[in-house]
Amino acid sequence: MSAVETKRGRPPGARNRTTFDVKMLSQAYTIEAVDSLVEMARDVNQPGSVRVSAWSIVLDRGWGRPMQTVTAAVDVRVANLSDSELRASIASMLNQAGPELMLEAKIIDPE
Repeated sequence: MSAVETKRGRPPGARNRTTFDVKMLSQAYTIEAVDSLVEMARDVNQPGSVRVSAWSIVLDRGWGRPMQTVTAAVDVRVANLSDSELRASIASMLNQAGPELMLEAKIIDPE
């Protein structure tokens, strides 16, 4: 940065105060919003598309969106990975698998 330039804006990693305030304000209406969505979803006088959309939003908020399958071609040779990369990869796979996966293993030093 030259002597004439001045630094502007938020420092890296700092929260945008306006976004934070709007988020907090919006969260105050969570219960009312969900109640309204359920009311629309149950209203037989609403068109089917409105009812389906309302139920879909309620389910997405309560259970999260369904997992999406992504197909990717990855060409990584395990033999070329460092020990730290292997550990990170294994940890990532275990975290994605969730708590229902239990793995028992014994670490063997290569001979």
